[in-house]
Amino acid sequence: MAAQSVGDRVRVRVSTGPSLVGEVTSADGIGLTIDMGEQVGSRQIPSSEIESIERSVGTRNRARTGLLIGAAAGGLAAVATGNLSGTVAGETVVEADEEGSAVRGLLMLAGAGLAGAGIGALIKGEAWEEVPIGDEVSLRPVLDAGFGRHGPAPVLFLGTRLRF
Repeated sequence: MAAQSVGDRVRVRVSTGPSLVGEVTSADGIGLTIDMGEQVGSRQIPSSEIESIERSVGTRNRARTGLLIGAAAGGLAAVATGNLSGTVAGETVVEADEEGSAVRGLLMLAGAGLAGAGIGALIKGEAWEEVPIGDEVSLRPVLDAGFGRHGPAPVLFLGTRLRF
């Protein structure tokens, strides 16, 4: 457990129950002791019970996630309204030109995406990074969505992460 420093905020997944979140008060070859707050107190976790450890890297907002969810919802709404305009049960309800319909669809997609990003920006959550335990080597799949990091367009990244 030498990778942990006293004072680090960690989330520990244990084999004997739910994940534990707290501040490291001591770490050695025998295990880890974390303080989980005044109501719960400290807990000593033997190394044999630890399945994984994640260290807090601070908080971040969920604007990217909100953008993707909002854009998806806006796209679905645009498709649904596009399918409903024109004819219903064989009768012409609205005669819209194709260009105007496409513009409305793009405006719905962009508006819902921006609304989702705004809502996501207000939602804060803790970000975690996995800490290698001992001499283990791990290969894990990674799915990440980014906006602005890899250019002006939203990007979906699928890959692997090798830790040793």
